[in-house]
Amino acid sequence: MLHVNVKTKGATFTIPVPYVLLNIGVSILTSKLLIRHVNKWSKPHLDKKNISFTIPSIDKTELKRKIIKLKKSNS
Repeated sequence: MLHVNVKTKGATFTIPVPYVLLNIGVSILTSKLLIRHVNKWSKPHLDKKNISFTIPSIDKTELKRKIIKLKKSNS
């Protein structure tokens, strides 16, 4: 389990994040369907501002390696 420390002006919190949730988040963020929809949703706004930009696809294997390193460093 990964423990995330959040500090605010008034308090400090420690939020436990299970690695299962991290793996699910990686799967969602790297899904081609999500990236395609984000590009479709952002296109009208970007066209209005005359900005040419598409969200690049994210490499799932690289994110998985980072989670494995987090597991090893927290053990």
